[in-house]
Amino acid sequence: MKLVKRLIPICLAIFWGSLSIPKTVAANQVFKAEHQQPLAETTVKAFKVGDQAITIQTPAHWYAYVYVNNNLVTQAVKTIERPCVHHVEDGCVSNSYLYSGYRTGYNGSYTVKLPKALKASDTIKVSFSNDDNFYYGDLIYTIPKVEVPQATTTISNPAEETGQESQIIPTEETYQLYKTYLDYEARKSWQHKVSDFFGHQWANLKSWWQDMKS
Repeated sequence: MKLVKRLIPICLAIFWGSLSIPKTVAANQVFKAEHQQPLAETTVKAFKVGDQAITIQTPAHWYAYVYVNNNLVTQAVKTIERPCVHHVEDGCVSNSYLYSGYRTGYNGSYTVKLPKALKASDTIKVSFSNDDNFYYGDLIYTIPKVEVPQATTTISNPAEETGQESQIIPTEETYQLYKTYLDYEARKSWQHKVSDFFGHQWANLKSWWQDMKS
């Protein structure tokens, strides 16, 4: 019977605890510059996950280089045609010139088309150079990340609810004790089993009678 009494709190005790695993999630879908202040004289229009272009504003004829995950988004050289200024018998004198695909133009507005839509995991770098193509500065953009705790599941301990002392038993030890209990029950004589049965019934009857009187 001592073994049975020892097993009662073990059977009642339930392993409980709370599991809190931080999940990294996107705070929002708009890219933000990492720990940097905006560069004077330059503006990068807000862009978000799914966008396929980035719009930049700089002083006239500056340079802007856009990198996605350290890969430069290449821009083709442009051919600029100027209006006719000199006339000859066969028409205007050709007055075209080549213009870097990374240059922002007279009004400083510049839109870079991306090879594919942006993802939350992408890192974007925008590097600026002045009109002489001397490095001015760069900005690095990512989706801000925050740590959000996963929902916590708590399982109550019946031992605490019944006023019994909580016991935490390793799983392997619990298994061995339960196996020992089963072996103990299997070795009982039929007389012992009958005695236990009537003993349990008598205890239940007394408990019921006490409840009826209260």
